[in-house]
Order: sequence, then structure tokens, then C-alpha cells
Amino acid sequence: MTASVSHSNPRVTPWSYVDDWQLLARVPEDALQGYNDILSFTQELQLPLDAAKSFFWATTAESRTQLRQGPLPVKLHARNLGGHISYSKISTNFTIVDRVRCCGDFWKLLCRSMAPLRQKTLALQVAAWPRCLHGISGVMISSDWFSQLRTKALQSLGLDKPGMNPFVALGGLFNPQVDPEFYAIRLTVVSFRRFCIPDNAFPLLSTIVQLAHVRVFPGPGGVFLSRLHSIGWQWISDGWIQDHQGFRLHLLHSPIQTLVIRLEEAWFSRISSEAFQRGGFSGFEHCDFRFSIGSLPLFNSDQQGLLRAALGGSFFTRDRQFAFGHFVDASCPWCGETVDSVHHRRWECPAFQPSRNLIPESAFRALPHFDECTLERGWFQLPDQLRAFRQCLCEAPDLSSRFFPCDINADCLHLFTDGSCLRPHDPLLRLASWGVVCADIIHQTFIPIACGPLPGLHQTIFRAEAYAAISALRYGRSKQVPFWLWVDNQRVFDILTECRQGSLRTFALTDKDHDLCQLLVDECRRAVAGGFQTVVKVCSHQDSALISDLVEDWVFKGNEAADQCAISGRAYFPGDTLTLWESLVAHYNNLTPIRDELHRHFVRIGEFAVECKAQLHRWDRQRWQAADEDNESGEDDLPKVAVDSSQLRPSFSNIDFSAEFNFPDKLGHFADQVLVERVRNFTGGNFTVGRTASTFT
Repeated sequence: MTASVSHSNPRVTPWSYVDDWQLLARVPEDALQGYNDILSFTQELQLPLDAAKSFFWATTAESRTQLRQGPLPVKLHARNLGGHISYSKISTNFTIVDRVRCCGDFWKLLCRSMAPLRQKTLALQVAAWPRCLHGISGVMISSDWFSQLRTKALQSLGLDKPGMNPFVALGGLFNPQVDPEFYAIRLTVVSFRRFCIPDNAFPLLSTIVQLAHVRVFPGPGGVFLSRLHSIGWQWISDGWIQDHQGFRLHLLHSPIQTLVIRLEEAWFSRISSEAFQRGGFSGFEHCDFRFSIGSLPLFNSDQQGLLRAALGGSFFTRDRQFAFGHFVDASCPWCGETVDSVHHRRWECPAFQPSRNLIPESAFRALPHFDECTLERGWFQLPDQLRAFRQCLCEAPDLSSRFFPCDINADCLHLFTDGSCLRPHDPLLRLASWGVVCADIIHQTFIPIACGPLPGLHQTIFRAEAYAAISALRYGRSKQVPFWLWVDNQRVFDILTECRQGSLRTFALTDKDHDLCQLLVDECRRAVAGGFQTVVKVCSHQDSALISDLVEDWVFKGNEAADQCAISGRAYFPGDTLTLWESLVAHYNNLTPIRDELHRHFVRIGEFAVECKAQLHRWDRQRWQAADEDNESGEDDLPKVAVDSSQLRPSFSNIDFSAEFNFPDKLGHFADQVLVERVRNFTGGNFTVGRTASTFT
């Protein structure tokens, strides 16, 4: 079909995907002619064309007017390959909304599933959101739809308890992709990064930003900008984006890991900004989510559920339950001497003093310095020096083309590369550097050639190793003599080996570390023509006692020299980098045992409350029965508890209630009296009620 239409009318561009045929034209006349060419093609093959599903579309009112003279209807928006496309400035989303509405059976199945919570949350990421939000990267939907999806997800996970905040529960207690709105934001950014044409997309985004429209126009560009703004990001120009903390990222050149991590941290910032005003969450606006939930693996599944209840805000004490009308009074069920609350239960109630005694004295003394969100909910705040540390990482220089003087005159150079990384398993505190040395075979020494810090927020050992290999390739090519590379990283070795064998592999924007991998391939292709002989894989950090010959000993010493050179590269980080890093390490080393002990204390309180729940229910039933008997007899013999009513609800003592209540005649006098009685109990009797007619509206 595409070949036939292109031959008949070269001014149109035909597309086809199985039975979905489309053609694109610049003017309406060409579109009408292209449709006639498709009709001729199908008639020759005796294939019926479904006219009921065929339509025209255009982006201007004039073109739509001309197309309406044709045989097919003109649409402003339509469903296409499961997604939603708008062809005008009218924002529509009925395809996505229909998908959300049609997933009712999925939520029922997920709710009835006996799978563990980890598998259920995974089902949300790989099944629920792809099904409900297919094509969401090009369509805007209101926040109400995301709220409905969060509610359905919480109900299916069994987390829909009173007090549980949906934002905190889905986006903070689990992987952020469990939240439907973050899933939409991440998919929009990653899809735009993958499919946009920079020469067309970047000027368009800059134009939209300059126009500063209040209303977001439909289309990938408008939706992309709207979702950036929802997390506090903004478009600068030429692919540069400024995130919520002022750091700049490039949409295409930044590694995908950096982009995703910054998106997650922006989402954490939005969660904290929306939840910090809730009771017990004071200080939550600077929450360190990853560190706060880092203690979950220390507990079994039941204990993790109790800790999530404490972190999410669904740990309800008697003061809140009394306000909901679930109990006779707000007194503590364990000591009965004061109003129950989360703070009382954790830090004042004598019944839980044995649990508090298990907290080490050093940790207990540090607790008064923490905010309410830590003492009552278990959330910890980000350290103040973290932002300055990250700023230093962004300002680290690229020294891969700066070489030390070297007087080695040899027919063939042997270059050893290595990378070094402090705390490699801690994504927040990783600090990497790299180094290159050249072997002096005559004097049996290894001379440093280049070293430096790893620039950028994403610090990993692979990126340091790749930087070292790139620097070595540049140095060897500059000397214009044959040279060998000795590396100890398997991935770097595989990339260089494939490149030397003539592989034309390119790295996609979705590949990890695509920027350095592609740069490594490009440098290798240049170096092959400039004397690069081969690359050799070295086993790192071997026991010198196991060395069997002189060659192994020489290779071992070369790798050790490269490792020491990489360590010396840390000195080239900006001035305060190492000081800030040491301060952060000390901060987290001191805070980790406090976090673990605090969360263990919360879990112990929850376990004790669960164990005694049946006994408490029996006591509460007896108290309700006693209260009912006293109400019938007009006497109240229940123990009196001093309760400050201003803490439970607002004071209405200075408000004069004047209301008029009207009822249908069939309810009669009884309905009037019931309502009067309820209002009197609520207001303390300071009100007037009147009945003025026998027929009512």
C-alpha cells in the first residue's frame, strides 16, 4: 500500500501498521487525492475498506472546512493504536478515562489475591498502570483520576486504613512507580527523551515556555512541560532542564540513571510538601525517604506492616478513635490517666516503658533534637550539607584530556587503567575517581599519566573505569605509537573488544550510562587508526602470594599502581568535597543505629497492641454497655477522665446557633425530636429550633 500510494501521489507520506493505514499531506487536496488512491488500491485487490472507521483530520480550521467536502467525517480527536490523539487545541482524554473506568475487575482480582505485598506492588507497576494509563505520555488527565487510582490501589493492597495518606503510602513507602501519577510523569519524560527530534522539539518547547499560556495545549510538548512543572522542574533551552533543587540536567546527554533518580527525588519533595501539614508530620518537608524506609529489611513481613502503619499515619490512638465515635472516651487504654495520643503512647505511657528501656542511652539522648515527624512517625530529614556536596560533584572538572609529563620512549606503550569508589554500595554517598599509569619496562616502574575526579551526580565504579579508559585511549592516540590497554572492568573490556572487532554498536538513550559508553566507542574507533593494538582483561586485587611468574607479578603491580593513581584523583574534586563527604558519612553512621532502634521501638508497641486487641475489645464492650445503661437510667458512673475538649474539636461556646429544620409530615414529631436532641448534645444547648409549615421542600 505504501509503495502504491507513494508512486501515485509523491506529495503524501503513507504509514501502515498491520491493518491501520494512514497518510500525511501538507494540503487538503493531497489528502483527498491520497484517499482516492487508497480506494483504487483496495478495489484492485478486492479488499473492502471499512468506511465507518475511516476519517480525516487537520490541524487548522480552514483545512477541516475543505476536508468536510470529502466522503469521510472530520474528527478533532480519536483513539489510535490504543492511545489518544488530539488534532486540535481542544484538550480531550476520553480514551484514557475509558481505560481507567474499565479496570474494575482488575482491582477486584488484585484485592482477592493472596500474593505477598511485594508481588502486589509489582503488579501495579507492570500490569495495572500500563493497562490504565496506556498512552498517558501524550494526554493530560485531572488529578482526580490519579486520586481515584490511588484509592483503588490502596484498597487492593489492604492499606486503606484511617489516617493512611495515599501520597505517602504509594510514593514513599514503596518504589515511587507504585504511584500512578509518578508513573505518568516518568513515562512522559522518558518517552519524550527517546522519541523527540531535537531540531523540532527543542525550539517548540522554548516557544511554548516563552508564550506562557495558562492553558496547556494538547500534544507531547505541552504535556511534557506540564508534567515537568508538576514536580517543580522547568525547561531552560537546547535540551537543558533545571530540577527542583536548581541542578541542571540535559534531556538527551545525561545518563538515564541520573534522570530517573532526580525524578524520584522531585516526587519525594512533592509528597513531603503536601503532607507536612498533617498532624504528626511537622518537619516532614525535608524528609529523607530512602534512608527512612531503609530499616524495613530488618523486620519480618508482619513487623514491616506495623512499621508501615506508623510511617504512613494509620497508627490510630484513642484520641483519634474517640473523635470518630468508636470509643467511650479518649483516655489511654493502658494507663487511663491522660488523653491518649501517638506521642503519649510512644514516649509517656508507663505501659510501654520496658520498650523504651531497650533503646540505647546514646540514641535516647539524641531524640529530643528530632522533629515531630521523627518522634511520632519515624521519618528522618535530609542532612543540610547534602545539597552542597552534590553541587561539588556537578562542578568536578573533566581531566580526561589533561596528561602529566612522561619521558618514556618505547616502541609500544602499556597503559593500565583503574577506577576507585568510596562506599560503592551507597547511592547517596558514592564518590568515584579514576587513574591511568604507563609501564616503564626498562626501570620496572609505573608512571602516572592522568587522574581525576568523576564529574556529575551519578557516581559509580563503572563510570570511573570508563573515564580512565577514555583518557588512556586519548593519550595513546596522541603519542602516535602502538599501545596496549590493561583494564580490570569486564564491561569496559567487552565494549572495547567488540569495537576493535568492527562492531557498529550504538547505545540507545534508554541504556545505562549511554553517554560514556558511546564516548568510549567513539574514542576506540579513533584509536584503532592511531595505534591501538589490543585490550587485556586484568584480575584486580589478587593475592600476591598466588603469583606464579614474572608476567603475573608485573601485571599485578601495574594494576596496583593504577589503583593508587585513581585514589590520588580524589584530590582534584572542588575544595570542600571531601570534607562534606566525611561529614555526610559521619552523619549517616551516627543516624543509622538511632533509626533502627526507633523503628524497633515502634514495632514493639504495635506488636503489644495487636496481641492485646481482643482483651481491649472486651473491655470496650463492657464500657459501652455501662454507658448505655447509664443513659437509660440518667446516671453516669463511669470514671471521669480529664479531657481538654479544645484538643478534640473546636470550641463552639461563643457561637449562637440559629437553625430552621423542616421535615415531611410522615416523619412526624419523632424526627424533629431526634434532630433536636443531636444538635443539643453537639452544641451544649445554645441554639433555637423552629418548625414553620406542614409541607416542606
